[in-house]
Amino acid sequence: MNNRRIFLKQVFATGAFVALTRRLKAELPQLADQSPAAAAKDETLWSSVREAFTPEPGTVWLNNLAFNPVPKAVHETYLENQRTFNSWPLARSPKVFPADAKAALRARLARMLNATPDEVAFTRNTTESMNTVIFGLDLKRGDEVVITTHDYGTFLSCWRQRERRDGVTIRRILVPTPPKSADEVVASFDQAITGKTRAVMLCHIVDPTGLLMPVRRIADLAHSRGAQVIVDGALGFGCLPVDVKTLGCDYYGTSLHKGIYAPWGTGLLYVKKERLAALWPLFGAAENRDADIRKFEAIGTAPVSQWATMNAALDFHDALGIERIEARYRYLYHYWAERVSAVNGITLYTPLSPELSLGIGTVGVNGIDAKALYTYLKEKRGISTWPVRYDEFQGLWVSPYTFTTTAELDRFVQLVTEVATKGLPA
Repeated sequence: MNNRRIFLKQVFATGAFVALTRRLKAELPQLADQSPAAAAKDETLWSSVREAFTPEPGTVWLNNLAFNPVPKAVHETYLENQRTFNSWPLARSPKVFPADAKAALRARLARMLNATPDEVAFTRNTTESMNTVIFGLDLKRGDEVVITTHDYGTFLSCWRQRERRDGVTIRRILVPTPPKSADEVVASFDQAITGKTRAVMLCHIVDPTGLLMPVRRIADLAHSRGAQVIVDGALGFGCLPVDVKTLGCDYYGTSLHKGIYAPWGTGLLYVKKERLAALWPLFGAAENRDADIRKFEAIGTAPVSQWATMNAALDFHDALGIERIEARYRYLYHYWAERVSAVNGITLYTPLSPELSLGIGTVGVNGIDAKALYTYLKEKRGISTWPVRYDEFQGLWVSPYTFTTTAELDRFVQLVTEVATKGLPA
């Protein structure tokens, strides 16, 4: 046990990133020679993973997948890329991110999605990816689009703009919070999708609650009625395996700075090959690229150093293993959520069912303002969550990192339970 901790600390601390990832890939499976479910509970392993990052001491960070740090070695790789690029950008850009490296990275990301390289575009974040689809679809006055009230606020604004400008009808549905079953979620879409529906947008993992959507069932329903399916994958990619063929979606957008821990300014857009030629790019592109995925990359000056660093982040992510990562998120969610859900005066707005949850949960204390509770925990107790408020609920968005310790979650559960039984301290 101690030898494993020492080894992992040495590996994660080194600045020699190539050596780090080679050793990690070779030896981590042996060091954690156990099932993903068993590895998820191995606090020595995940405490050592924490050594790869530089979290601010004194604060318990429970807002993973919001504004994430990158591992130290990935950050060093980015800084070196930036130094090289900055020495003479016009000349050094091909050295930092040459065409063959870009092609190989595109193919690597495509494999992660079970897509082909000509279906994957580099973007700067989920927002750019989703805006590309929202404004790129050919829709006419009277066409309907089905979304939910819990979609990301920026994308709701995008659809409202299309509604004002183009006369498209936006149908916003209220997904039950929490739903009793996947059937209940699908039923809410079933009632909203009509013969006029041309597109359905949904989150892979819902932003305000962490609900894991039954994407395939909704996609099959939408396709049966002639609608295209757009999936916001911001909170899913890198946290669980993503297979766009299994999901059945036409478009999938995500950020790499969340679940993959790549630098900010990195994202991707998947466009199903059959949909490619008909989707307009957000930025103008030459007509001869109508059927070319690269038309979505005509953005002007690109974040070369960030994109060139994506491989380093993917190496780190692959070394940990997506099965272990997913299992760890599930373990940590149930570790705290099952306990608070049993406390009188506390409401858990995210299902405990593995079919409908992963690593994020939203919890409210009855009669306590979510912003006030957030402020108390952050400023008085050093625990950082995030307050969310909707017409039908309010609560704290709780999203542990893989390296969050059970002791930190014990502290969170203790404090929320105290507030539920005694109220907020004066």
